[in-house]
Amino acid sequence: MKKANSFILILLATICLFGIGKTTLTRVYAYDEDVRLSVFGEAKKEVKSDIVNVMGTIETYNADNENMSTIYSDLIKQLNDIGIDNSSISTLSCLSSYRQCDYMAPVYYLTLNFEVTVSDTQLLSQVCETVSNTANCKINGLNYECKDISQIYDEVLTLAIDNAKSKANNVLKNEMQAKHIFEQPTYTCNSVYKDYITNSELSESENITISARVKVVFE
Repeated sequence: MKKANSFILILLATICLFGIGKTTLTRVYAYDEDVRLSVFGEAKKEVKSDIVNVMGTIETYNADNENMSTIYSDLIKQLNDIGIDNSSISTLSCLSSYRQCDYMAPVYYLTLNFEVTVSDTQLLSQVCETVSNTANCKINGLNYECKDISQIYDEVLTLAIDNAKSKANNVLKNEMQAKHIFEQPTYTCNSVYKDYITNSELSESENITISARVKVVFE
């Protein structure tokens, strides 16, 4: 039995060194008579975004709270008229005030950051036009996201596990079984941010790449 395991260990080490390459990160461990193979699996999936968060700011002068409230209420009403309900409109921060001095007299600015979630992306251009045309309002950026990001990640995670098993099968030829699966950290971006001012073309969706990585131990 020891000779058989020793032969498997030498064979696996040789294959991992010359056949797998650096990108697979396959490792072989031996503990007495036990041989373990550690394989990393990776997968990516590109999907289209189906939600756009429009992030904007209202700014008034001379700390005019009443005017700020009026502008925000008027903006909400206009967004309601084009099909955006109140639950999709929210403020991102409390009112903030700051002072700017010039040669004449100090000016106090009052700002309010808000976000509009556009689930029906066909309304995106109307939402952006409405915000931009409202007095003292401006759009800072657009954040493209996916509704079912958790479900998509689970699908990619399954693909990563299958990728590790496929690599191992090329080496082991079904002589070992998967015993442990460890989810590994990997860089993935769940959203795409675009600066509204510098982008002349308005896109209703963007491509988002979801990544997953696992380590599977075979014994």
